[in-house]
This record gives sequence, structure tokens and C-alpha cells, in this order.
Amino acid sequence: MPDTTQERIAELPRDEYCRGVARRQCRLASCTIEVQQLACASALCAADAILVPVQGEYFALEGLSSLLETIEAVRRSVRSAAARGRPIKAVGTGHSFTGIAVAPGTLLEMTELSGLVSVDRDRQRARLLAGTRLHRIPALLAPHGLAMANLGDIDRQSISGAISTGTHGTGSRFGGIATQVVAVTLVTADGELLTVSEDENADLLPAVALGLGALGILVDVTIQCVPAFVLEAVERPEPLDSVVDDVVSRADAVDHFEFYWFPHTDTALTKTNTRLPAGSPTKPLSAASRLVDDVLVGNVVHQSVCSAGRAAPGLVPGINRLSAKVW
Repeated sequence: MPDTTQERIAELPRDEYCRGVARRQCRLASCTIEVQQLACASALCAADAILVPVQGEYFALEGLSSLLETIEAVRRSVRSAAARGRPIKAVGTGHSFTGIAVAPGTLLEMTELSGLVSVDRDRQRARLLAGTRLHRIPALLAPHGLAMANLGDIDRQSISGAISTGTHGTGSRFGGIATQVVAVTLVTADGELLTVSEDENADLLPAVALGLGALGILVDVTIQCVPAFVLEAVERPEPLDSVVDDVVSRADAVDHFEFYWFPHTDTALTKTNTRLPAGSPTKPLSAASRLVDDVLVGNVVHQSVCSAGRAAPGLVPGINRLSAKVW
């Protein structure tokens, strides 16, 4: 029996890759499924990297060599799919409401291609591996005094999936996440690496920043950051008509403004976020309040009433009127 991960990997056919890294422990297995082949670009699968936990992320002691090995796993997957004549598609978290992540051939899971590669403090730029989840990025940037310029309400997506599908935030002065991209590295259809930046292949940058996965598989993304900041949030119900009449001026007057409307009501639920310098006093919700707001009301109750409305549409007006009062 082989003794090391590397020896075990060497025994696998070249077109089979590791699937499933559970709690960072690699489990070697054939990836052939009835419908799709699922490949995993894992540092542990690509090399005998020794990983150490740092602030919730894992970094290889070998440094850049392990990063290259991980990207090399993506290249091997692309070449293997090409040799078989199979289309290949990368998937982030599958958050999109469309079927864009559905792969007719090989589905490449990018979960393990995650972490901060480098930071340019002078230019306030950060290079991130493509599978890095948005909710992890603030903690990665905080030690460098940086933050992302804009984010959406949901932060479970990967950075590459978020930019590729046009994920946006709010604020008339701030663009979507794709507008923060200043450089990418992608694997093209022939398995080669292509750098796109302001200095290399600059004409392709707008296309690959929001490319829907059509131009290659992103393996790292460099974003333009901003100095770290905190947000002051004010949420309240207001008359719908006045909010609609003034929505443009209100959006221009503050950093971030949005509102929600429940049909069958005349109430808008407004949310205004104001940016304050890092270190400003904050009054975050308590753990109990977050549990009630985000989990109990935001998920459990909301899902229950949506299901009730779907089953009995006649309940919808009453549900919405009640929701407008309690949300």
C-alpha cells in the first residue's frame, strides 16, 4: 500500500481527481458520477502541502509552490476534459438563481482554491484565489487596513462566481463587485494560463471581469480595495409613495440606500447605510438579537410564510400586511 498522499495520487489515472475535502482531510476517490465528473482543485490533492490554520484560512508552508500546484490541478482538469471531448465548467457556491452552474460534462469544484495570495498596500489591492468566499474576505483584508468597496446582502458566494454573474451591492456611487476587478488569472480552453490586467491583455479585462464563465476558468482575482470602514445602519418603515417619489435623491444623498415593498401594502421598509471611519464607535446587535433577526425571523419564519402563501395564495395579502409591520 502507498504510504504518502503523493504516492496514492500517483496511482490514480491522470484523468481522475480528488473529490471531497472534509474538514481539510483529503479523501481520494474516483470522480465519475452518472451525470457529471466532479473534480476538486485541492492543495492537498495536488501536492503533499502542509497546511496550517491562520485566522480561519489555511496557508501552505511551501508558499507559492503549493499555490502553483493547486492551479496546476485546474489546468490538468481542463486538459483532461479536452482530451475526452467533454465540456468543463467551474462552479462557485451555486447561488445563482439560473442554471449557469449546471455542467453538461465536467463540473470543476473550486472550494479549496481559497485564500489571500498577496496585498499591495500602496495601491490598496488584494489578490485572492478564485474560490475564496466573500464572507471570509473582510477578515483577510482587515490586518492590512483594507476592505472591499461594495458588497451585496448575501456573502456566501465565491469571489469569482460573484464577479462572473454580476453580483451587485447598493449605492449610486458604487459599482457592482465586478467593477472592483483590476486583474485576473484564468485557465483557457487549452489549459494555458492567461493574465489579464491593466498592463497585460487590458482589452479583455471588462469581458473577463463579468464573463459568465465563458472565457476560461478564473483561478485568481485582484480587486481594488478601499480603506477599512464601518457601517451605521438605520432601518425603518416609511410610506411607499413618498419613498418612490424621492428614491433617486435619497440614493444620491447617502452611501447606501434600499427599500423593500410587500405587495398589498402601502409601506416601504427602508435601509440606509452610512460609511464611517474604521474605529468609529459601533452598536452591533447582541448575539440573541442576531439569532432572532437573521435565523428565526429572516429564515425560519420567512420560509414558513412563503410556503404558506404558495400553498394557499389567498393568504398572501394578509401575510404581507403582517410582514410589513413586523419585519
